[in-house]
Amino acid sequence: MWDNINDITNLSGQITNTYLLAIFVAAISVGLCFLIANLIKFEGGLSPKDRTKRQVWFYIIGVVGSLSFFIFHLFVVAKQITLPVIKSKLMLHYGISTIILFVVYFLIIFLLAKIFKKSKIGGIFPSK
Repeated sequence: MWDNINDITNLSGQITNTYLLAIFVAAISVGLCFLIANLIKFEGGLSPKDRTKRQVWFYIIGVVGSLSFFIFHLFVVAKQITLPVIKSKLMLHYGISTIILFVVYFLIIFLLAKIFKKSKIGGIFPSK
């Protein structure tokens, strides 16, 4: 995936790989959030805490997934780049793709929560 990373002619391919990996990580994060939301049991009583647990896990997965994506590119991929021109262009796209990752993750979970209002995933963004 990161072969010939110092080749200026392959720069657009590296940028495309970065964005595709961001979408893939967002999809994995959505799947993990959906799985954890379904593993947390419904609580009854006057003050159930299950909805809060799902919301906390939603934010934890979103932040950890985005940060791990950026840190991976910063410390693993960027270390292999020796040309400053390529490094500066790719670092810009690493930041943009990290933001896109979190936005896509947030929007997909938001849409799933609104579509499945009565399910456990719907408790992350409750409708009133």
